[in-house]
Amino acid sequence: MKKTISLGLTLLMILSLLVGGLSVEAANYNSTAAVAYANNHWNDGKGLCAEFVSDCLNAGGITIPNKACYNNNDYSYNKNSGTLDGFTNPYKCASSLLLYLSKSYTVITDPKYSDIAIGDVVFMYGAGNRWRDGHVGIVVKINNGAPIYAAHNNATCTGSFSSSRYPTYVVKMKGNTVTTAPKSPTGLKAVAKASTTVTISWNSVSGAASYEVQYKTPNSGGWKADPDYKTKTATSYISTGLTNDYTYQYRVRAVNSAGTSAWVTIPYEKPVAPIKPTGLKAVANASTTVRISWKAVSGAASYEVQYQTPNSGGWKADPDYKTKTATSYISTGLIENYKYQYRVRAVNSAGTSAWVEISYKKPVVLPPTAPTGLKAVAKASTTVTVSWNAVSGADSYEVQYQTPNSSGWKADPDYKTKTATSYISTGLIENYKYQYRVRAVNSAGTSAWVEISYKKLLILPL
Repeated sequence: MKKTISLGLTLLMILSLLVGGLSVEAANYNSTAAVAYANNHWNDGKGLCAEFVSDCLNAGGITIPNKACYNNNDYSYNKNSGTLDGFTNPYKCASSLLLYLSKSYTVITDPKYSDIAIGDVVFMYGAGNRWRDGHVGIVVKINNGAPIYAAHNNATCTGSFSSSRYPTYVVKMKGNTVTTAPKSPTGLKAVAKASTTVTISWNSVSGAASYEVQYKTPNSGGWKADPDYKTKTATSYISTGLTNDYTYQYRVRAVNSAGTSAWVTIPYEKPVAPIKPTGLKAVANASTTVRISWKAVSGAASYEVQYQTPNSGGWKADPDYKTKTATSYISTGLIENYKYQYRVRAVNSAGTSAWVEISYKKPVVLPPTAPTGLKAVAKASTTVTVSWNAVSGADSYEVQYQTPNSSGWKADPDYKTKTATSYISTGLIENYKYQYRVRAVNSAGTSAWVEISYKKLLILPL
């Protein structure tokens, strides 16, 4: 149960008599400096844990007095009897250091892990409930919720708490400036950088001083740290030398002086080069244009298209092909009777597929033949429909009309659908003879005109 320590009347009297006027300086405690000292000096050869922790507190701005021991002995406080066996030095004795710090700081008995923060001082009983056999340390990090403390050069006393060394008291040091362990990185991504390279990246973590990155493959024998990852503060890592058909796993965690975050993991499988495109077709799009198309290739990031003619001097890339992800390409400016060759391949980060080719020869285009089946049929009292059969190879048609007063053949501005095979003439006058002519048109020229006459009949009253 968590509670504030009560030292007992006898202890307080002894403290008043023996420790006397000693008091903790009213200074802000810089636990960052104290923890830094602990991490840098825990193995300097100090033989007493209290002496080492006192030096850490001194580095953090809390002065711990170093008084001469009574008869050169290091006596201790007996928890069972509540008495001191002899005068003791707070700089060198855990019991006296606890008593000294308790005058200015809160002490929690039987603390939980959640009660302990970076920079706090923890005290542990030894055999016989005597502080002479006890232990003291300073918390230097929190690892997955568990406090890690440093004591002195005895390595067995530096590390995690155990059942035999669980803290009986923790001194909550006011002014603690060290933050908690960082959160896990987010936004972890694995993006192919080249055929044998992947970039692992993540979002920056607030409060993180650095990052750790490890990888694992089926043959790695577990998680490994890459010695090439030297920029520990970067939020990305490049893994090289990847091989096909391997599933790689990467994990990242954030680190600061308080400890480490949980690992976050991402798998990555090296992509293979795509297969070649299928369904390649070349279809005339207009008289001087051809459309090259193909089926989408699974795993392809883009496509490359090249062309070749007898005069091109080899395969060329068309600078007008800019939409590299499209599955079609339009080649323009074709010349009649020229043989064009086109080739296409799929591309991704792992490489390219084989080329697949197709040939196209722009056919010779002849002028169309004249329309046939020309008819003029009354549509209404002042309207006539002129129609004809469609002409093979025609792109459009031209229609003209003529009357006795028209001063020659005229194009009707209302005839806008040039590809239609009919034309409606309106506003006809009775007893007028109208003439119409039609011809077919394509890129090679025009056909001969074909003509028809129509006379609107005079309608007499009954």
